[in-house]
Amino acid sequence: MFQDEDDDDDCLLGGRDHQRNNRESRSVGTQDDSDGGELLVTEGDGRVVGFPGMEELLPLIKDVLKQIVPLHREEESKMEALMADVGERDLKHRETVSTLERETDAMFQRLKVLESTVTRSGRVTGQICAELMAADAEMGVAQSTMRQVCDKGGVSPLPEDDFYDHQI
Repeated sequence: MFQDEDDDDDCLLGGRDHQRNNRESRSVGTQDDSDGGELLVTEGDGRVVGFPGMEELLPLIKDVLKQIVPLHREEESKMEALMADVGERDLKHRETVSTLERETDAMFQRLKVLESTVTRSGRVTGQICAELMAADAEMGVAQSTMRQVCDKGGVSPLPEDDFYDHQI
């Protein structure tokens, strides 16, 4: 994150040059091998001057930093808002997926019960069909027996319409 305006010099000097400023025994035109061989020029008041023309660039850099820091904070704020939104949506998504899983499991359980009911109904229907076929066969045998008895002249057959009308 960017520094506040009070720390602009530290930020501009990248911390490294500022640390060099605080070291002991720096003189004009010394070279520090541990810092990559950069030429350091110090003035009488202890400020480090990195290259000629730096004093002209320093106000420009400070102005740019004043513009960049608020933009960075604004973008950081937007990023935090987006991350919060993503977190909320992720939570809702996970809840939705969990709900769908539970409802899908419940639906499969209901389908199993329905399948079992249909299977039992099929068996019952098969048994009823078998009973009806057996009853139909018995009725055929009974009709055949009645015809044989009637043909021998022992009993006069009842008309079929009368037989069914009296049963109701």
